[in-house]
Amino acid sequence: MLTLTEREGMLMSWIRLIAAVFLMSVTGSACSFIWSSESISDSSKSSSESSASSSPESQEAAYKKDVTDYTYAYVTSGGSGNDFRQGIAKLAEKHGITNWEADSNTYVAVGQGLGKAKANGAQLEAYKQSMAGNSPSNQKAIQKGYDDARS
Repeated sequence: MLTLTEREGMLMSWIRLIAAVFLMSVTGSACSFIWSSESISDSSKSSSESSASSSPESQEAAYKKDVTDYTYAYVTSGGSGNDFRQGIAKLAEKHGITNWEADSNTYVAVGQGLGKAKANGAQLEAYKQSMAGNSPSNQKAIQKGYDDARS
């Protein structure tokens, strides 16, 4: 028969083991996402550099493609939280877009990335709320991009 102290010690060992496994799984996902984000960021650099002297239309297309690819990578890697908005802001900055929140291309591209990632309805609604908030036009832009990518 184990004493109370021995049982408490075993319980603490189990808790530490579970916590370690949890942290390893979270860290693994984070590393995977960071790697994905860096890959997307690197590919957007070449896209940005090649479009620097291009027409405004091709710069816009490059931005939309980068946001779509970033959204796809973010969703499929299981990312969550404010990191997504920060990543979009960095892409916009690389493309010389100073107010990405007011650019409908951002929201269409996010929707396209969600569609490409085969996000379910709940995920789509969550991104519409977190990205577009109470703006019906931005929510519609996300939905349009999603629908276009799924058709």
